[in-house]
Amino acid sequence: MMKRSLKIAVSAIVTVSLSIGVGSVAAADEVPPGTIEELIDAAPDADQARKAPEVSADSTVSLPTGSAEAITFAHEDGASLSVGLPSNADFVVDTSAELGDKTVVTTQYMNAGDASRPADLPSARAVLVIPNADAPSSYDFDIRVPEGTEAEYRTDGGITLVRPAATQQGEPQATAVIADINAPWAVDANGVKIPTSYSFDGQTLTQTIDLSAVTAFPVVADPKVDWMGYFVRLTYSKAETRNMRDQGIIIGAIVGAGATISVAAGPAAPAIIAAVYAASTVAVGVIAATASNAVGDGKCLQLDIPSMYPSIVKCKS
Repeated sequence: MMKRSLKIAVSAIVTVSLSIGVGSVAAADEVPPGTIEELIDAAPDADQARKAPEVSADSTVSLPTGSAEAITFAHEDGASLSVGLPSNADFVVDTSAELGDKTVVTTQYMNAGDASRPADLPSARAVLVIPNADAPSSYDFDIRVPEGTEAEYRTDGGITLVRPAATQQGEPQATAVIADINAPWAVDANGVKIPTSYSFDGQTLTQTIDLSAVTAFPVVADPKVDWMGYFVRLTYSKAETRNMRDQGIIIGAIVGAGATISVAAGPAAPAIIAAVYAASTVAVGVIAATASNAVGDGKCLQLDIPSMYPSIVKCKS
């Protein structure tokens, strides 16, 4: 048998996901809960939580208080994204109390968990702790995003919020990546993974957790959002990808896409283009090798700016 602390540790968590399960739960055990803080600290990704937001000077993230129940990301030019908290969960700032008979939600600053992204990337999550089978199985998070933002559903169950930019003929396709809602997950107090998934209608992210699959309560869930601000993604065609195998043309090709980057990045374009100049010479070899592998696989090159992180994707055209 698991020790009580280990059961709590693996208690349940959901990362920006949602489960489409409903239904009543048959005879699920209830593990005597500790404090809300103990439940959260024992859950997955607890090691990514941080006490204060270490973010870049032109971008901030703030957590809600009792009077402002939303996680807010903002850029110095006024662009922002907010994640409201569900109305059917009690918001708590002080997590030292024991879990009662109603779902609670609290918030945390987080580290971005992706080595390809800047260390100071603003990131936060809303942590749900679901006490029993009588609790709701779905929770709504109101999302306010910049105008023109679209949702891209990823194969891992997460959602990327993007704003496509106008692209001139002969230039790579540019997309401003606004935020990543991390892949969903959930586990119950026995460490069993619980089916969970998202639905998103453009304004409300709904997380549904299949409580019928729970073998022991409580369950912990945590929609986690990485605010990308004016992060830009360039996706190359097959012909452009073939060209990017040549180290001699890579820097010129990227710098030549400055106008496209400017359209996608808006006010942040000068800083991003400066970063491109600084990073290009270091990244050239990796970009060329990735492009070559993409050609061999019949796929296309994708390049994240300003991190200069290359990846291989299915060609869009």
